[in-house]
Formats: sequence, C-alpha cells, structure tokens
Amino acid sequence: MAFDEVVAALDVHLDRSLAGVIVGEPELLERTAFTQPALFAIEVALSSVVPLRGDPGLSGGSFGG
Repeated sequence: MAFDEVVAALDVHLDRSLAGVIVGEPELLERTAFTQPALFAIEVALSSVVPLRGDPGLSGGSFGG
C-alpha cells in the first residue's frame, strides 16, 4: 500500500488532511492525533518498498505517552 493510499484511508478519521498537515502544517505533528497516523502511514509505505530491496529485517514500533 502506497503512502497516498494510507493517508486517504486515515483522512476520513481526522479533521484535516494528513498529507496537508505533513507538508503545510508540520507544527501539528506535535499532536498525537496527527503524529501516530503520520508515523503509521510512513511505516506502511516503507514496508511496501523494503521487500523490493530484499531486506526482511525491517520492523517498527511506536512510542506512546
């Protein structure tokens, strides 16, 4: 799943576009409501690229607080 697809799926749960926050309002990434979805979108997008490189060792996590 590409980054744009993940962002589109997440946007229905947010009060503004996640891509718009990442590009145009990065200060909002300090809010967990945007940080967690942004990290998830990036992790999913990266996981779709890594197998093409043949690197099965990538794993991710999330910090909660």
